[in-house]
Amino acid sequence: MVGFIARRLLALVPLLLLISFGVFALVLLIPGDPAVTLAGGTKANPAEIIRIRHQLHLDQSFLAQYGRWLGHALSGDLGRPLFLRGSVTSAIGDRFPVTLSLALGAVFVSLLIGIPAGILAGTHPGTWLDRFMTVGSSLGVAVPDFWLAMILVVLFAVQIHLLPSIGWVPLHTSPGQWLEHLILPCIALGLAGGATLARQLRGSLIDVLDQDYIRTARAMGLREREIISRLALKNAAAPTMTILGLQFAYLLGGTFIIEQIFSMPGIGSYMLQAISTKDLPIIQGVVLVTAVIFVLVNLAVDIGYAYLNPKVQLT
Repeated sequence: MVGFIARRLLALVPLLLLISFGVFALVLLIPGDPAVTLAGGTKANPAEIIRIRHQLHLDQSFLAQYGRWLGHALSGDLGRPLFLRGSVTSAIGDRFPVTLSLALGAVFVSLLIGIPAGILAGTHPGTWLDRFMTVGSSLGVAVPDFWLAMILVVLFAVQIHLLPSIGWVPLHTSPGQWLEHLILPCIALGLAGGATLARQLRGSLIDVLDQDYIRTARAMGLREREIISRLALKNAAAPTMTILGLQFAYLLGGTFIIEQIFSMPGIGSYMLQAISTKDLPIIQGVVLVTAVIFVLVNLAVDIGYAYLNPKVQLT
């Protein structure tokens, strides 16, 4: 297992370098000149534009700018925003717990919905229960999360005043209020993920339960519950783990619309603010952090595969 993890980590080095180069190349895609904007726009003094370009190192070659930016990024310095105070690294660090709480809560909701529904449908194929779960999962995938979020706000916040509609309370300030503010956005984010998990787990369970070793276990007199829990679920969990890992990485990358609807100061809202003002250091920092998160989550999924199936360690 250690050798397997070491090989995967070594393979990440060139991938991360390629990602960092692509992220820094975003500067070529954004129209306009940040130096002109900072100097006052179209009426800016040319001397001031030159001074700002030199201060931001925009007068250097692209590769020189990339090397300087990469060196700072490796040391944890993602630069300073063009129009805000503080550093990009500290701002992302302050906002990351919000997005992490949303992501973990949404994954919990997805598991709470997807695993029981997938097991029930996969162990009763062709029955009314399977059809009911299939229709329900299709509806869960089809419903947009932002639409569901607004419906939840109207029902539980506006009409019956059971849960707060907007805002954020840190965990260390009040655990109870922290949980209350997470319930609605996590349900809105986790429903589609739970439906996807249910469909994937159903298909995997049906395939696994049709294998010869399952029939052998039944012939040996093992109870159906033991067969499902000890044999079938472990082998059916690998494809489901991929879906869960991708969902978690996507959520950590920034839940833009949900954070806007519930006025939560997460990474997504920070990114939207940067896009509206063309604040390049923020955009580069958030995209880089998001890409690294995706890569690390994929690594965790690979390790999970190796745990569930030892044969994977040989590849």
